[in-house]
Amino acid sequence: AHAAIEKGCDVLLMDDGFQAVALARDENILLIDATNPFGNGYLVPRGILRETLHAMKRATEIILTRCDQAPENLEDIHQTLQQYAPEIPIRQTQHKPLSLLRVCDGSEVPLSLLQDTSIRVICGIGNPDAFMHTLEKLGTDIVESHSLPDHGSIPHELLHASIPVVMTEKDAIRISSSCSSEVYALTIALESYG
Repeated sequence: AHAAIEKGCDVLLMDDGFQAVALARDENILLIDATNPFGNGYLVPRGILRETLHAMKRATEIILTRCDQAPENLEDIHQTLQQYAPEIPIRQTQHKPLSLLRVCDGSEVPLSLLQDTSIRVICGIGNPDAFMHTLEKLGTDIVESHSLPDHGSIPHELLHASIPVVMTEKDAIRISSSCSSEVYALTIALESYG
């Protein structure tokens, strides 16, 4: 951060830093996945929470993600947020697929490539089921899926198939551009929901 500031950077974004309370910040944005907002209610390692729900009151804004995939949960989530962080503004969002990027050369490919197409999915994120759901809504036929640990390494042999291989952008940045021309990253934007 200091090196970036010395080069003229005036905005610093830190991913996954809500619980790093020693760091000063102007905004403290908390993202909550509506498909699994509070896990089983326990802290890591017993559950998925890194802090108790009381910590939500430190947020300057709460963004609910994937609301389109869990509309039946929204009322309960809002009740919990009102209980623990009644003053914090809440924004509901959904992940909107935009296009595919061919990983080997970065070229953009239309989403229509996935329509009625059999694919292999590789996913090394915290909520692989939500990513699979997004792909299914695009009309794909997931014939093979590989859910890896969050930030897990991707075995080279999974990147070669006779069918398109689709992954998240987060996963794609960790592989070499020398992979097959049939390896794609699904680009997604966060947009308002409801």
